[in-house]
Amino acid sequence: SLSPSEEKKSETGGTPVLRRGFDVVIGNPPYERIQTMQANAPQAVEFLKANYHSAASGNFDIYVCFIERGLQLLNADGLFGYICPHKFFQAEYGEQLRRLLNEGRHVRHILSFGDLQVFPQVSTYTCLLFLDNEPQPACRFAKVESLDEWRATGVAQEGVFPAAHFSASAWNFALGASAPLFQRLSKLPDRFADVTERVFQGPITSADKVYLFEEFREGKKGSTEVLSQEDGAWVTLESRLLKRVVRAGNVGRYWAEARALVLFPYEVKDNEARLIPAAKLKRSFPLAWDYLFRHRKTLEDREDGSFRDEEWYRFGRTQNLGMWEQPKLLVPYMITELSAHFDRAEDFYFINVTTGGYGVTADPGKIQLAYLCGLLNSRLLDFYLKHVSTNFRGGYFAANKQFLDKLPIKRIDPKKKTEVKLEREIVERVEQIQAAHRQRVKLPEVLERLIRHSTTRVPCNLAHYLQKDFAAAVQPEILIDDVQRAGFVHAIQIEADGKALTLSATVAAKADAEPQPLPVLRLAFKDDALRQFIYARWKQFLAEHSRQKKWTKGKKPEAIFPLLVNALEPLVYFSSGAGDNLRAIRDLMNAVEQEAGSADLAAIEAEIRKLDGEIDERVYELYGLAPEEIRVVEGGE
Repeated sequence: SLSPSEEKKSETGGTPVLRRGFDVVIGNPPYERIQTMQANAPQAVEFLKANYHSAASGNFDIYVCFIERGLQLLNADGLFGYICPHKFFQAEYGEQLRRLLNEGRHVRHILSFGDLQVFPQVSTYTCLLFLDNEPQPACRFAKVESLDEWRATGVAQEGVFPAAHFSASAWNFALGASAPLFQRLSKLPDRFADVTERVFQGPITSADKVYLFEEFREGKKGSTEVLSQEDGAWVTLESRLLKRVVRAGNVGRYWAEARALVLFPYEVKDNEARLIPAAKLKRSFPLAWDYLFRHRKTLEDREDGSFRDEEWYRFGRTQNLGMWEQPKLLVPYMITELSAHFDRAEDFYFINVTTGGYGVTADPGKIQLAYLCGLLNSRLLDFYLKHVSTNFRGGYFAANKQFLDKLPIKRIDPKKKTEVKLEREIVERVEQIQAAHRQRVKLPEVLERLIRHSTTRVPCNLAHYLQKDFAAAVQPEILIDDVQRAGFVHAIQIEADGKALTLSATVAAKADAEPQPLPVLRLAFKDDALRQFIYARWKQFLAEHSRQKKWTKGKKPEAIFPLLVNALEPLVYFSSGAGDNLRAIRDLMNAVEQEAGSADLAAIEAEIRKLDGEIDERVYELYGLAPEEIRVVEGGE
């Protein structure tokens, strides 16, 4: 780049003229949020707020100031190129920078890498941002789908957007076949923000190790035993002060599981929470009081001693404390697909937003929560959210309030019988699918509990059920070409098809190769109870190991068939007699059916898929999608 005071000849020759500013500014600015800067350099934060429009909101990342400064350094027709995060496209802190770029129509070209990682040592979500000091009529936008392909050929999906597209509002880019549908949906009159009353985050304790318990068990009458992280030991507390908590990973489309408890020293009435006075807490809940009092110093020392007062046992933030014991939707925050669960009367809590999500209430005069739940779980609104949200590696998206508020919501016209009928059908199916999900969640839990209470049953492998004991009840068919074939097993799947189950794996031939699906074993059953038992146990086993990235241990490939059939132990061993074994399984699955309502997990899953598809069909009809638009939503083109 040239010095801002360098002399250059005019384009027509003759006398040199002085041109202030640089011809080119190129850089990779630092990425650092204000929260980190305030801890390390508070004076720098105040300077940036006072001198940069992009920092005026008070909540920013320092790279936006570097973009603004880069523009200031350009001469009249200078060019600018940075590699920087693309989060400012949608983030609230990026509004001032977007306004600045819009006013000068500076945006010339953007190359987005989406969630692809350009810098392998850290997780960053970047783009190449090219600006021009001369006003631009339009911007060429491109998105890289494959780093290797782009580096080799420069190929990326591209589109051209007019300068008016780059307003102070969030920047969203729909390319190819999805663009017309996205634009049409964006013009619908009603948004999520228009039909909801409250969108609220979970309570913040500021001391989860004291208040939150991820392991618990039933205690004596009126009490629960919880495993305290702070104590590293089991503690007995009064059950009335414990609220059921849904954590990240335990909430999805039409379902939620409470797998944690929070100690909640509050009384809730009419959606208002009042801290239980110390005297009453000590008198009515002595176990909880003793536990809290034992950790008084830890609780008082929160936030540099801000809790050293008579209410030292209160939560860190008191907003929304009373909002959770009412009908609401639970919407998880970090998602791979947009999800919602209609909590009609379970009184589930989220704790924080990033480890849970949002509670949502709505005005019944505007929209039914069950209907809104169906819309949020539809493929259509998932398609739309992923065009307006921030994405992260691993296929994750942020479903925070900022992005939820933009979702196009089809409100029902009571004068239109077709719309009223479709709404009713969606609500009916939402109720049905949530009931099916409750069975899906309950069935493995009941099965596990019944097995655990029997002292004669121990873990065993699938090979046990392929022995002569069960020869009359199950017929195995080996699908793998060689039972000694080796590879690196990344994932295991089991699928149901009528009265048969197929066990398969995702396998790579070499450690650095791309894994491919590989069918391993098919089991045909003459006994339904045995099929139901093996399927439910395998599904539970795989769910418990869902975060396992690779089943093959070590750096050498392993024989695939023996790993799945002989090494893993998802099942249980009963007794040595063939009749006793099969009879024991039949009795077990009959007991599961009596308690859970069904023993056939595969049938429940099939019903969920059917209802899910029927809801999507009705949402498409309500929004008036043509067949080609449906194919776009479902990834057909």
